[in-house]
Amino acid sequence: TITKTLKIVCEVLSCDHNGGLPRIPFSTFQFLYMYIAEVDGEISASHVSRMLNYIEQEVIGPDGLITVNDFTQNPRVRLE
Repeated sequence: TITKTLKIVCEVLSCDHNGGLPRIPFSTFQFLYMYIAEVDGEISASHVSRMLNYIEQEVIGPDGLITVNDFTQNPRVRLE
């Protein structure tokens, strides 16, 4: 699934290797989510846009990083 793929990518690219939650810059997540959703072809561009807008406005903190839990444990975030 896209969620599992993004979770793995986040773990691989994480800037936090001290045992904390894997996290990456939101801009990286945004690029990857848009790319993977386009390749998948089953998720509308409007859905992707709504999810990214919600995450950026309501989830991402001042550090600009997204953690795995931000998109796997938040019931309002449905990437697929």
